[in-house]
Amino acid sequence: MAPLGGYRQSPVGTDTDLSQLQHGSWVTFHGFLELFGANVFNPGFFGARPALEIVFVAIHLAGAILAVWALGVGLVRVFSPGELVVPVFAVAIVANLGAYMISTHAQHLLGAREMAAVLPFGAVLAGRLLGDRIAAWTRAARRWFVPVLSVLTAGYLAALGFGAAQAPAPAPAGNEPLAGWLAAHGLTRGLASYWQANSTTVASSGHVVISAVVPDLSGRLVPYLWESDLASYDPARHYANFVVTDGPGSWAGMPRSVRLTFGQPARTYHVDGFTVQVWNTNVLAKLDKSA
Repeated sequence: MAPLGGYRQSPVGTDTDLSQLQHGSWVTFHGFLELFGANVFNPGFFGARPALEIVFVAIHLAGAILAVWALGVGLVRVFSPGELVVPVFAVAIVANLGAYMISTHAQHLLGAREMAAVLPFGAVLAGRLLGDRIAAWTRAARRWFVPVLSVLTAGYLAALGFGAAQAPAPAPAGNEPLAGWLAAHGLTRGLASYWQANSTTVASSGHVVISAVVPDLSGRLVPYLWESDLASYDPARHYANFVVTDGPGSWAGMPRSVRLTFGQPARTYHVDGFTVQVWNTNVLAKLDKSA
């Protein structure tokens, strides 16, 4: 894709940290429950309403339990002849959980998205194994099973309806003020940390283009080659004269790396919590693009 002008993708790395295994195990457990909407240890995550959301979280715990049960059955059937789907899905769940647990992503609940495949895998596995059993359980224990199943179904439908009925939350201001300020001051191309670069470009509707950079081992800034267009770092094609050196989402140590790479700026501005430094030269020419 890169020779054809496509976006550069960073290679998959083995970013493991076994020293954090105990913490990673606990975060993985929490993340698994969070994926199923059943994190009873933290029902207020993402600003949930305690009174009602705790009920929904408790109801969703049934789905997580069924997924765990299905995983156990699937692992038992790993070497069963003539059956492929169930053990494959079970092994896929274990592989995702295990890889996430020993990775550096297992630091907090926000990293649970890295193992999001566990949710559909668990749902498919539980559905496949439960299909033939529900009818049998209904006949064998109709007096208690039908009411329990009805309550759980009603609870899931209520949670779905409650979520659908909520008014859309207004988007946070994010980098929009920065994008507007840059455009108003004629600063249309520059550099910033990953979380500031692309979002500011989008917030400006493309009127301001900011490319992502990251410090290398020496502390100097280099292009951040992950979902990035290599042509945007070419000084022969583009003229960039500013860097967002500080603010929400900035790399740690970004101001120091900016000084090492580009020297002292001609002007410095402070805009809505961001620091913007401007040079009277093309900063792209000073980036090391061989990394």
